[in-house]
Amino acid sequence: MRSLAKEFMSEEDRGRLDDCIRQAEKRTSGEIVVMVVSSSDHYPQADDIGGIFFGLPAALVLMPLVGGWLWSGTRNVWVFLGLFFVLFPIAREVVKHSLWLKRRY
Repeated sequence: MRSLAKEFMSEEDRGRLDDCIRQAEKRTSGEIVVMVVSSSDHYPQADDIGGIFFGLPAALVLMPLVGGWLWSGTRNVWVFLGLFFVLFPIAREVVKHSLWLKRRY
């Protein structure tokens, strides 16, 4: 397993951090633990927000095309809802498996 701390900080930086932690711990009864991790959270709401962000405009753009193809009118709310309910889970899964997208939403 690779060490993110070694990639993130130089040896000199780690030494200065150790000194600062020792000084702070002398003034408290607590212990300070520093962690360097690849991500701080799995961003649970980002899946839904990203699904809406991509699914909603896609449904709006495709509504006239699909509505005309189904002879139900180019501005039919049921066509829009049907498209959105199909596109939302697809967009949600794409965002769920793309960390760089999750960090944006």
